[in-house]
Amino acid sequence: MLAKPYILNNKKVFTALKFKGEKFKTGVFLISYFANRSNAKNNRFGIIISAKAVAKASDRNLIKRKARAILFNVKDKTCHNNFLDLVIVVLTQPKTDDYEKLGEGLNKLFYEEN
Repeated sequence: MLAKPYILNNKKVFTALKFKGEKFKTGVFLISYFANRSNAKNNRFGIIISAKAVAKASDRNLIKRKARAILFNVKDKTCHNNFLDLVIVVLTQPKTDDYEKLGEGLNKLFYEEN
């Protein structure tokens, strides 16, 4: 479980990430991010899953829990000495290997660009 400082819950930031953030796709996940402009001293994460993409609420909650577990590993890492606001958008029902691709994509973002 991510602590409150790591959770992105500002609607303005979500909208800005959707339209202006840098994006890349890994599996069925679309990752949008940009440098954190607030005074926060950590990364902030958000997860978006529409009911159209995954119909059952229990499945959506399971996907969010699995994604948060992956995010927990990179919560304190920096990218080019900046903390990020990062949103993960789930496009369709993920398969098991899609979570591995999500982890690999986040590792590339945080570890290989430093």
